[in-house]
Amino acid sequence: MKKSFALLLVFAVLLMAAGCRKAKSDADMEGDNTPQDIVKTSIKDEDYETATVINGKVLGIGETCSFKRLWSDAEYRSAKPAVASVDQKGNITGKSAGTAMVLAKSEKEERASAIVITVLPSGGIVNADASGPQIHQVNTAYKLQPSIPATSFASSNAGIAAVSENGLVQFQSTGYVTITASVGGTTEIYSYIVYDREIEK
Repeated sequence: MKKSFALLLVFAVLLMAAGCRKAKSDADMEGDNTPQDIVKTSIKDEDYETATVINGKVLGIGETCSFKRLWSDAEYRSAKPAVASVDQKGNITGKSAGTAMVLAKSEKEERASAIVITVLPSGGIVNADASGPQIHQVNTAYKLQPSIPATSFASSNAGIAAVSENGLVQFQSTGYVTITASVGGTTEIYSYIVYDREIEK
C-alpha cells in the first residue's frame, strides 16, 4: 500500500513538472511574436502606387531641381527625404546616394504625379554621351532597339540592369545605369533610372 502511494506521488510530481514546462514554452512562443520583435517593415503607399511618373532626374549630392507646379493646390512630398528632400514650392535637393519618388498631389484634381530622382554617390557623374534617361520600374524588362546593327551590349552596372547578348535589358534594382550598344567602332549609349514603388517605413 505504501509502495502504491509513493508511485502515485511520483507520478503527480512528474505531471506538475510537465505542465510548468509547457506553460513556459507557450510564454516563450508568445514573446517571439510580440510587435516589438519586428524591426523593419515595408508598406505600399497608395499615392506612390497610383501616381503617374512624368519625369526622371539624376542629381549629385547638394544639387537641386524644381518640380514644375502642376496645380495651384499641389502639395509635395518625398518617399525618401534622406535621399531627396522637397519643399512646398517643389524645389528638390539631393541629400544622399539613392533613388526616391517625389510626389506632387492635388486634392482638388484628385491626381498625383511623380518625378523619380536618383542621387549619385560622391564622385559619381552622369554620362554626357548617353541619351535619356528613361525611367523603368524594378523587375521589368525592355528590348533595346539601337539604330546601329549592334553586335554587343554592355551594362555599366549589371546589379541595376543586366543586358543579354540580344539587347534585352532586365531592370533589377534602383539606381542610375547606362547600357552601351556597339558594332565595330560605333557605339550608342542609353541611360536609365530604375525605381521601385515600394516604400519602406
